[in-house]
Amino acid sequence: MLILCCSYMFGCTKNLLKMLLCQMKKEFEGWEPLKRPRFGLMAMERWKIVLEGIDQPYRVGQTTQEFLLQPYDRLMWEVVMPHIRSTLRYVV
Repeated sequence: MLILCCSYMFGCTKNLLKMLLCQMKKEFEGWEPLKRPRFGLMAMERWKIVLEGIDQPYRVGQTTQEFLLQPYDRLMWEVVMPHIRSTLRYVV
């Protein structure tokens, strides 16, 4: 987390966020939400505190979706939600 905070100060959060997404995807690999609903909750709570303090301004060439998804939102949509969607597909 310290690295993420320092990288924000020096303007390289985009690359660090990519690294975080990659690491968290590995951590959540194989997660079954119905069997272990609280899995990863503490990690996500910690990252929420850090990432919600980072507002990313609009950059030239940035898509609307990238602009609207702030770092924590992106973490949720790219790491947690695929597992939720996959689970719901088989339950419903």
